Amino acid sequence: MWPLEAQGAHEFARGLEEILVVEEKRQILEYAIKEELYNWPDAQRPRVYGKFDEKDGPGGE
Repeated sequence: MWPLEAQGAHEFARGLEEILVVEEKRQILEYAIKEELYNWPDAQRPRVYGKFDEKDGPGGE
């Protein structure tokens, strides 16, 4: 799981609208996924939710 493997993350995310990341304590994978998908065009990049929402505010806790 760590470090996040870029090609696998891209294959997983392709075609998705949203990704919900559930992890205990620190948001390590959430940040890693957001970084990997950062340069994707808006129309192709899934929204990533976890501890933080798309505006980096607390998400649904």
